[in-house]
Amino acid sequence: MIISKVMVPESVKDGQGTLLRRNGKVVAYERGSVANVYIFHEDTEEGTRAMELKVPIPITRAKCINAAEMAAYGLNDAMDVASFASSLSRKERKGEDIEEVQEHDAFIGEVKEELTALGIL
Repeated sequence: MIISKVMVPESVKDGQGTLLRRNGKVVAYERGSVANVYIFHEDTEEGTRAMELKVPIPITRAKCINAAEMAAYGLNDAMDVASFASSLSRKERKGEDIEEVQEHDAFIGEVKEELTALGIL
């Protein structure tokens, strides 16, 4: 699993969209029908970096969890998500590669905790 992070915008140019701030952090940049949601913030010398999720508006917890899973595991569409979930389920039933299942479950747990901390309930 790869968690890549991007620079979090601190302002919006030319009134193009809206920044949503919670607990002193930019948690979303809403533009049109899509929002970039930012989780797992870290401050660097260049600014704040975070994992970026593409989420259809309105932003919901379930959409954020799904987007985080897709981003971390390189899933591109609903078919990829279904195939990935089926693969994890088979591994869990057979006791194969249980570390991968546990890693996934831990990641999703961390995403849920982060969303709660950011006020995305």
